[in-house]
Amino acid sequence: MISNEDAEDILREGGKNIRKYYDNPQFLKPQNKNIGSNLSVDWVTEADISTQVLMTRLFRKADPRCWCMGEEGRNSYISRILNPKNSERTMYLVDPVDGTNNLKNGSKYFGTIVAEIRGCVTTRAWLHNTLTDEIMFAELGGGAYLNGERIHTAPKEALKDMKGFVRAKYCDEHVDNIRAVREQFNSSTTLGSCMHEYWHIAAGVIGNDRREIENNAQFAAYTNTKLHDHLGGALIVTESGGVALVRETGEPYTVHDAGKNVIVAASRENLEMVKELLFSDEFNP
Repeated sequence: MISNEDAEDILREGGKNIRKYYDNPQFLKPQNKNIGSNLSVDWVTEADISTQVLMTRLFRKADPRCWCMGEEGRNSYISRILNPKNSERTMYLVDPVDGTNNLKNGSKYFGTIVAEIRGCVTTRAWLHNTLTDEIMFAELGGGAYLNGERIHTAPKEALKDMKGFVRAKYCDEHVDNIRAVREQFNSSTTLGSCMHEYWHIAAGVIGNDRREIENNAQFAAYTNTKLHDHLGGALIVTESGGVALVRETGEPYTVHDAGKNVIVAASRENLEMVKELLFSDEFNP
């Protein structure tokens, strides 16, 4: 198994590669890519592709038996993950540049997500903030950490104190209701990067003295999810004391939930508050 230290080194090497494109955006050369059954358009750049290639090579060098797969791979990773024949193999699911549009437009909200999967279970996860070179890490049953310090979520007791992330236009039949009620939160926006949104929810307080981290958040709602965007963040939020549940069933988000809708929150109580306000016609957690 690849050590946490080696995995963090790989993330930082990937980050150095991404940073070259951030500092020299003329070399990004974006291309359109159709993804999903609805042919929605996402962006892929040379930064995404070259970082995926680099990180795949480094993961395979550290563990020749592992599989490293990602958004920019040529083949679908879902069938490999779910194939029982592969249950003994360690897999690393990589989103090399989460927030590609932000990178392309000069925004600071982009970074890398890695989820380690064994036997169809997310066992470890890393989030890397490219520009600050900070790393958030979690291990199943072992808690979540930011730069080596233990972190916890920071739930709020009232809607008016809660901050979160939701894109109303992607919430189908709920869009009108969300737009009507979202002002009841302290703030409700989007950063254009799942990595950063999960980061703000997981990093509520830090250290043994529970120092509050600035700009922490309490919830996020996502639709039609992709595993490379969400598996890593879901584990990290869960290990920091929060929840990441499939909206329709109330069950924890897993490798079996590609394409499903997800609510992430700093606590079960906060999730219930968000659910009741935004999606009152669905499950009762």
